[in-house]
Amino acid sequence: MSRIEDFGAHLSGAAKERWRGYRDALRRAQREAGDPLAAPLSEAFPEPPYARLIGDGADPWVIAFVRAAREQIPARPRDPYRSAPWARTVRALRDLAADLIGGELDRGRVEARLAAPAYASLRDALEGRIALYLGLGHERSMRGLRLVRAAYRERDGVRHDPPQERWEVVRDRSGRSGEILASALTREGAMAELRDRLAAEAGAPAERRAPIEIFSWRGHPERGAVIGVKNGPHLIELARLPSVREAQVHLRENRAALENRLAELRELPPERGELNRDRTGPARRAGDVRPDAFLEAFGFRGVQFGNYVEGARRQAELNRAHDALMDLAEVLGCAPRALSLGGALGLAFGARGRGGKGAAAAHYEPDQVVINLTKTNGAGSLAHEWFHALDNLLARGAGARTAQYASELKGPGAALIGRLTTGTRMADRSALLDRVRSSPYYATRAEIAARGFEAFVISELDRQGAVNDYLANVLPEGAFEAVAALRGQPPGGYPYPLVAELPAVRDAYRAFLTAPAVRDRLGSVRSAAPLAPVRIEPSLETEGPELCPGPSDTIEFG
Repeated sequence: MSRIEDFGAHLSGAAKERWRGYRDALRRAQREAGDPLAAPLSEAFPEPPYARLIGDGADPWVIAFVRAAREQIPARPRDPYRSAPWARTVRALRDLAADLIGGELDRGRVEARLAAPAYASLRDALEGRIALYLGLGHERSMRGLRLVRAAYRERDGVRHDPPQERWEVVRDRSGRSGEILASALTREGAMAELRDRLAAEAGAPAERRAPIEIFSWRGHPERGAVIGVKNGPHLIELARLPSVREAQVHLRENRAALENRLAELRELPPERGELNRDRTGPARRAGDVRPDAFLEAFGFRGVQFGNYVEGARRQAELNRAHDALMDLAEVLGCAPRALSLGGALGLAFGARGRGGKGAAAAHYEPDQVVINLTKTNGAGSLAHEWFHALDNLLARGAGARTAQYASELKGPGAALIGRLTTGTRMADRSALLDRVRSSPYYATRAEIAARGFEAFVISELDRQGAVNDYLANVLPEGAFEAVAALRGQPPGGYPYPLVAELPAVRDAYRAFLTAPAVRDRLGSVRSAAPLAPVRIEPSLETEGPELCPGPSDTIEFG
């Protein structure tokens, strides 16, 4: 079966477009510098902008592999008898890198190839350096460094039986034994020690400390003192002591533990279930859905895949999205083709993510009118992001600016928020989560509307005896609160409707979906009158209704 490529209209702004030049440079090197001995290494195996690729959403492991592989290549030997093996090494590593960047190979297949006994020494060298880049980033080169495991029967005058195993970072030195730069009982400890050493060698300033302060009640010493961090109008409490003096001593002696506590409080529980259950419900297709059938069924402007979404994965994602969208159309009571919102909406799989720690599982881009589901965590977010698209296009249809949402304006969106606010306490619970964030997110109207919609869809599917975790997968309240309790976080911050609130949620969305503006949008494929076209460009900044508090230009679900 051939690999599915992007289909429909071209969707601008994909991460792969921003670094496609490097993939093309590698392919050009394969064609024009097939013999590494006939060209400089910079042409035979071009060096990419590593940090920029990761910032554009490239797989960090792939980029770490490319850099580790390139740095594994020694200087070109002068001895002609050693030149041929050197050239074979360059070609092999370059071709592996090209196939990874191009999406023809994935990490599992590369690791399986390197697992062969013939590649043992190469594998050991690459694995250690890849780990260093994944742990420490690409700000400086790790060339010549190895992360290895060592065993000591005696160390620092102390005998060990059995031998003590340690992780060490070793710097190679020509003609001499390697210099141990860091040594610890764990791999993470060795990398942390290396990070501190490299920072000291570079004269880097000390890591910025969290602004932890001591607060007390003027005129009421009996109330004691609080150690915490001011976050806008809120105080993140880290510890409470009987007096200011005791708080000062505690802060001085336990600052690292307090900073760890602050990090724990800011790492909120996940909102998605870790696993997606198998779908149950009416059969939606016979066999794999093909791109032309997908476009015909839903009318999306275009469908796009990231380079790291492998061939078989592309078909699987298309099948799951097809079934999920069919289920969503049944919940909404509209034709499947209406889900493309008049043909304005584009859909992307792992093509537009930003990558990095805390990256969103999926997001909607109002400037391009595209939903992106990430390769690793996008499943379960489709209903959430689809509602953002509907919310946005309803606002734009009323003359609002590109990044505005109907839930922030007067009209059916405001009525929906009003019903959710009076019928549930989602807003209050969401505000608790925002107290540890630098800017509001959970309690913004667009987010409340999208999370309420997820609960509505799950509830309606359940009433039909159906399950589709690809469409919407929300962590139940009990599990969310259990994770919060394990992390020592305050209870009562569940950002979705409670089971007792579901009747009010169903009433709110049924009223919203029957509003004339919404029915016009969802009933567009059945309507004789065509919808006004939506301009897909960032410069759509016409004056619209007054903006109520809302999220940033790109709605992200973490």
